[in-house]
Parts: sequence; C-alpha cells; structure tokens
Amino acid sequence: MRYSLRPSRAPALLCFFLALALTMPAKADLATHVEGTAFSFTKTFLENLSEARSHTTFVAAINAADLAALLQEPGPFTLFAPTNEAFTHLPKGQLESWMQPENRETLAALLRYHMVAGKFSVEGLLAALRREHGQTRLKTLQGEDLIITEDGRRLILVDARGGRSTISFADLPEKNGILHIIDKILQPAIMGPAPTPAPETP
Repeated sequence: MRYSLRPSRAPALLCFFLALALTMPAKADLATHVEGTAFSFTKTFLENLSEARSHTTFVAAINAADLAALLQEPGPFTLFAPTNEAFTHLPKGQLESWMQPENRETLAALLRYHMVAGKFSVEGLLAALRREHGQTRLKTLQGEDLIITEDGRRLILVDARGGRSTISFADLPEKNGILHIIDKILQPAIMGPAPTPAPETP
C-alpha cells in the first residue's frame, strides 16, 4: 500500500476556525425586525417597545400610568401592543384626557386590558379556536376577558365593548413573554364612560 507524504492541512484548518470563533460575538443577539425596529428576545417588552418608532404613544401611556415596571417583570406575559396609528382612531382629545394625572387609574386599567398572564402564540390561539368551535377567551391582567376569533386568515380580538382589533404582527419573542402588534385600542367594560376630552387650547 502506498502512502502520500503530503503535509497535513489539519493545523491550517484549526487556525482558521479558531480565528473565526474569536471574531464572533460571545452570544448572538437574534432579533425579529418589524417596520425598521429589531425586537430582541434578550430584551423586555419595555426595552424593545421604547426603541420602536411605531409605539411611542403606547410607551408614553405606559409611563403616564406608572406601569413601566410591569412591562419589565419576569412574567411570562402576552402583550397586545397597539401602534401609534391605533390611537388615532380614538375620539379627538380622549387620549390626552386619559394621560392626565387624575385619570391615571383609568389609563392603567385600559393598558392592563392589553396584557395576559402566560405566553399565547398564534399557533396556540388557533389550536384553541379549533377546540372551541371558532371562539376562545383570554383573561387579562385588568380582570375582564378578551374574545379571540378568526376572520379569514386574520386573528381578531373583540373587547368588552364590541370593538375589534386585528393582529398585524405576531409572535415577537421577548425576554419576559410574547408580543403581538395590533391595529386598534382595546377597551374594557368597567372603565365606565370615556373621560371628557380635555379642552382644546386656542
């Protein structure tokens, strides 16, 4: 049997892979990109949403309601986060009124109605819809239920007042749960009448 006396390539390959390993980050920070924002699974709801240009109004409302700490708790939670555009569907002046200090509890109830204890992915919600013949419910942190249903290929949230919101981006993994982006504000029943809009400044 004849043997080749060519030099081994093993040392060169070993040096190449060692150099490659040294140039890579110690831990990849994988993220899901939505409308120019990277939602990282290593960050909390508050950290990710604070960097999203599409959710500045929601984050401002969270801060006004003193709920920033809640969005950083370990959870896990499911959060249905309305976009800036979602708030434009409210009656004129209503958001400004909710943001006033005297309406902080009302605003906090509204925002807690967008959160659920536990992680509910779209796959899990669809499975529940099949089991429960097209409609299922989630108990929110505010205490009332959200109804989940399906319209064609879209998941629809129906609030306690009959308002409907569509999940536009789903299953964004967060450090403390899972995030779904929605296109309308969800309102519970026990908020009572909507606050009187703040007077317009001339």
